[in-house]
Amino acid sequence: MSIGMTDILRSYPAVLLVLMLCLGTQLTQAQDDSPDDLNLNYQTPSTYTLGGIAVSGNGRINRNVIIAYTGLKKGQEVKVPGDDIADAIKGLWRQELFKDVAIKINKVDEDRDKIYLLIDLETRPRLRRFKINGVSESEASDLREKIELVRGDIVTEQLVSNIKGKIKSYFKGEGYMNARVAISGQN
Repeated sequence: MSIGMTDILRSYPAVLLVLMLCLGTQLTQAQDDSPDDLNLNYQTPSTYTLGGIAVSGNGRINRNVIIAYTGLKKGQEVKVPGDDIADAIKGLWRQELFKDVAIKINKVDEDRDKIYLLIDLETRPRLRRFKINGVSESEASDLREKIELVRGDIVTEQLVSNIKGKIKSYFKGEGYMNARVAISGQN
């Protein structure tokens, strides 16, 4: 006669319940002890003095320039959650330099009056080189002049859209009304 796990669980439902409660309590305590847990109340934001701003993922962009884009300054009063942080994120997005923007709470001092923020970014790629395929050398030369790409340009959706439009316009002028443009990128 063998006893399987199912038989044990049927025989001891109270033990299972106690184990689940104990594990659940420990998991809850672990979450409460987390330094990231500020119990932010969106109904009544807290006001802090900005103690400092760190930046990560900025690539080749100077951290002081990034901080300037946010409009945040060390020592200023900020509400968390609040418009100050939202406006800072919008300021970074307006630059069109980043694929992802997040402002996180790095830490809050012991007295809970100073807050330290982390601006976490993912920069957009820059154009290293480009190649025009499927056309003659003279057409490729004409297209290079028309699209005006420069090495180091930040590759945005707007840039790609503008390039497609300029290339289609060029070919319509040449009498090719149904020209297709495909742009592919490599990191």
